[in-house]
Amino acid sequence: VAITLVAVVFYFSFNTIYQNSLNAEQIVYGKQIFIFVALHLLVSFFSSTLSGVVMGFEEYTLNAKISIVRILSRTILLIALVACFKYSILIAMVDAGIGILISIFLFIYCKKKYNLKFPVFKLDKTVFKTALPLCLAIFLQSVVTQANSTVAKFITGIKLGPEIVTLYSVGIYIYNLFNSLTLLPITMYAPQIVKDVTDGVKGKELLNKILPPCRFIVLLGGSILFGFIAVGKPFISILYGDDKMLAWAIGIILILPKFINMTTEILINVLDAINKRMSHSIITCLATIINIVAASFLIDAWGVIGAAISTGFCILLGQVILMNIYYVKALKIDIWYMYKNAFKGILLYQIMACAIAYLVAYFISNPYLSLLLGGITYVVIAFGLFFLFGANKQEKNLLFGLLGKFKRKNNNDKYQE
Repeated sequence: VAITLVAVVFYFSFNTIYQNSLNAEQIVYGKQIFIFVALHLLVSFFSSTLSGVVMGFEEYTLNAKISIVRILSRTILLIALVACFKYSILIAMVDAGIGILISIFLFIYCKKKYNLKFPVFKLDKTVFKTALPLCLAIFLQSVVTQANSTVAKFITGIKLGPEIVTLYSVGIYIYNLFNSLTLLPITMYAPQIVKDVTDGVKGKELLNKILPPCRFIVLLGGSILFGFIAVGKPFISILYGDDKMLAWAIGIILILPKFINMTTEILINVLDAINKRMSHSIITCLATIINIVAASFLIDAWGVIGAAISTGFCILLGQVILMNIYYVKALKIDIWYMYKNAFKGILLYQIMACAIAYLVAYFISNPYLSLLLGGITYVVIAFGLFFLFGANKQEKNLLFGLLGKFKRKNNNDKYQE
């Protein structure tokens, strides 16, 4: 209800807000796009509730699979549609359409598998009172996440016009892709971490149980970050054109502080277990308010790069610096121990691979060859060095186990043929 009311007010204020930066035709088109954006936001709240139901029944992989399908289907549809029809409203329509389909799927899934009923007017006051603090914290965090992704675009659109927003949106897309993928292990490990904290596990014992998903996040997130640094320029040149090359710098400015944050973001599950989630939401909310103020000044000074610097700095301030101080002072968590062991045997090799792959891509003029050879160089060096010198015994056993399963599956397929 609240989102709908805000959307209606914003829709009828659209002309006033953008009267100095958009012409009459662009304002009409912008309002049409906004309808689909608002619809997408509404169905996202509905599907998030249903995802919580699935997690409540301890199906921890379904939401991760849905997230991967969402990313892949969105990417494929956007490339196919935008290549044929040059209309930006298609992006909003695809997002809304995928969101609606996911909501319908989850609704049917919950109805059929769990035989759940959804009474509209029944309110369980006990559950409501118990859940309210955490719900408010998560809601506030959702607002912060949305603001960090959109506030700079919003202010840029008012001050610099729609063409610059398009440029900034390319960098934001890479940032959102990074964010979505690195969130998967955090969500999947949440129930186990909450159980460990509830059972009284703490100190170094708890950190050692948390480290495996942290290392996986560094491996996954670092591959996206440093791979994008290495071959992001030919990637953008192929998909968006050379005139959008500034998006490469924007993406790096946004992803780099988020990478540092996501390395230890799994601790948010500890906050959930001890009912301290609101502290995280308040700290990040303060940083977002600073972002809104700073963005206005930095955009005037440095244009679209100023918008990226404002958002990147506030992510670093709120989600990294202030939250790490909170973890150390309030929760007595050895945050430096976490960083040291999460980065050990991974980060150095990613940086080395990035430097070599960047040089390979730089000296090849053809963007397709540059992307291909630079990407292969990065993958071979980064993962080769990690496997030979960086992976611990548990990680090597896990990799050998996956390779063994893959080999047995191929042998079974050949036998059946």
